Amino acid sequence: MGRQGGGRRGLGQDSVSLSACSVPACAATQRLLHAPLDARFRGQDQCVAGARVVLPAHRRLAHHARRRGSRSLVPGARADIMNILDQVNTDLTAALRARDQVTASALRLLKTALTNKRVELKHDPDEREALQVVASLVKQRKEAIDQFAAAGRTDLADRERRDAAVLEHYLPAPVSSEELARVVDEAIGELAASSPRDLGAVMKLVMTRLAGRFVDGRTVNELVRTRLSG
Repeated sequence: MGRQGGGRRGLGQDSVSLSACSVPACAATQRLLHAPLDARFRGQDQCVAGARVVLPAHRRLAHHARRRGSRSLVPGARADIMNILDQVNTDLTAALRARDQVTASALRLLKTALTNKRVELKHDPDEREALQVVASLVKQRKEAIDQFAAAGRTDLADRERRDAAVLEHYLPAPVSSEELARVVDEAIGELAASSPRDLGAVMKLVMTRLAGRFVDGRTVNELVRTRLSG
């Protein structure tokens, strides 16, 4: 990779005042300090207009991520962080041309997070690791939505909700509650698990079965624990 600075220049990184990989759970409050980001919300209709241009590309990426064993969006390249970054750069350009500042700001946040992850690991993360970065950003946005809603700031909650909507287009389709319950029950049956002491073994099998899918580990843990305690 060479020096970190060189890697960032190679990606054509946009200047962003917020380091997305280090955003804490209380990011909702801290984001109020970044005035430039607020300019993107001057008109909610921008998000709808820009989506007509940008979201089709998001759908292509989401479809790619759902394909089991798929390799790449770019012939000859690995299905890793660079493919997602390439897609983000393409979508960011489209959003800027459409003057969709809502989408553009969310994509800059994602681009920074993915770049920082590569610097942190000192190598190019694989596709699973890249998708974990996206999932983490979505989780942060949803936590911020709850915080703002509890404080009665529905306007700020809506901003975070729009960011989350943009980011979620880069994730594979989530596992439905029905499918998750079926996989958990099958795992418990195969392992003849009967008590909370079997939690680890069941979790391991379930997560193996759902490898490559978008599923929240905490949700799986709670469901397995409930099943084994019943």
